[in-house]
Order: sequence, then structure tokens, then C-alpha cells
Amino acid sequence: MNLVRLKAGPPIEISAAAIGKCHWLEMQLFHAAGALVTVTEQPELAVVLSEVCQHAAWRANELALRIPPQGALTLMVVSVPPQHPLVAPTDIASVRLALEQLQGRYELLRTELVGPADRAAARTVRQCSEDVTADIAVLVAAVS
Repeated sequence: MNLVRLKAGPPIEISAAAIGKCHWLEMQLFHAAGALVTVTEQPELAVVLSEVCQHAAWRANELALRIPPQGALTLMVVSVPPQHPLVAPTDIASVRLALEQLQGRYELLRTELVGPADRAAARTVRQCSEDVTADIAVLVAAVS
């Protein structure tokens, strides 16, 4: 039997805190994009913003599932604003910027902050990253 030695990842506290910050940012994007849906005058753009809003809620929910439900690292503890939060989306350009900033955070999570032994978290981060990339593409196409 061959054993595979996995590279040690960061301490769970660091991973949980990074995931919690992304959860918080996704919830902010959900609220901001949802608010923009109600004020945009372009129906096609309203649909895209609605999708961005729904996707942010889905990603936030998926991230919440990767945070322990009890103990010192609960969602209430780790879902806090990051030291340098996203630009608060108030228009289409800032929604795109917020998505791009989230994309960077997911890349950092994927490459440095989620250890290889935590496959469930790694899979969730990969899915969130891919979803944000798709949202950026759809948003760019809608405003072009």
C-alpha cells in the first residue's frame, strides 16, 4: 500500500478566517447587486444583476457550509469584514470591481489558504472562483 503524504496546509484558524471574510464579502455583494436591480432602467442589465445577486447568495451559502457550526470558529466569529473590504458596489462598474476583487481573494484561498487535506473546502473555493469568473464575463457582455 502506497501512502501519499499531503503538504501541510495553514492552521484551520487562518483558513476559516479567510473563508469567513469571503462569506461576508459575498453577502455584501448580494445586498448591493440586489439593490441595483431595483434601480436599473435596462431590463437586460437588471436580469444580469439579479443573477449576480443570486450567485453571490449561493456562494455565501456554500462558504458557510465549510465553516464549523460549533466551537471557536463558528460563522458568527469568522464572517467579519476584512481589513481591506471590497469597494461597496453602487453602480455596474463597482459591481464588476467587487467581483474582480473576490476573484483575487478566491485565488489566494485556492493557492495558499486552503490546505490540500481539506478537499471539501478546496472544491467549494474552486467552484466559487469559477462562478465569479463566469459572472464577470456575463456582466462585461451585458454592458458592452
